[in-house]
Amino acid sequence: ARKAEQCVRDHLEHAWAQYRDAVIDRSQMETAYAVAEKYPALEEDLAALKPDLTLLYASRAAYEEGCSLLDAGQYLDAIAQFSSMSENDTLYIEGTSRIREAQEAYCQQIVAQTGALMSQARYEDAMTAVEDALTRFPEATTLTAQKEVIYNAYKDYTEAREGEPRKVLLSQNFRSRPEI
Repeated sequence: ARKAEQCVRDHLEHAWAQYRDAVIDRSQMETAYAVAEKYPALEEDLAALKPDLTLLYASRAAYEEGCSLLDAGQYLDAIAQFSSMSENDTLYIEGTSRIREAQEAYCQQIVAQTGALMSQARYEDAMTAVEDALTRFPEATTLTAQKEVIYNAYKDYTEAREGEPRKVLLSQNFRSRPEI
């Protein structure tokens, strides 16, 4: 019986190491845990493992949800999920990389949204959107540059005299063509 218990203990430790290193998935870890639960002599081992296992389960769930949200274009929600991952999770570094990816995508989304608002002469709405985004990510140079674009476009729009055509804001793709 002791030999069987030791074998199950070794299997549980091996499964834990593999799950921690993201080699096996949750269902395989749960199977190893369920087998170990059948041995009363392993109660202490299981009790010691349970808090770490619960934390890692939550971290991996946050990672998976973050990936789904990122793929769906829900960047802020994805960032929240990745941010809730445990630093002890081997996928934590990947999660922080995904946070950067989501931030960049979010900034590009804001640039596109504010560009659309400016094309409708909704400069105040565009400025509000970019400033809101800057409160979330104050170091985002993309957003800071877009704020300047909005400010200059609004200034050009409001400075046109009565009866004078308002200056048309062209997309940033035309910046390299000074004749426009």
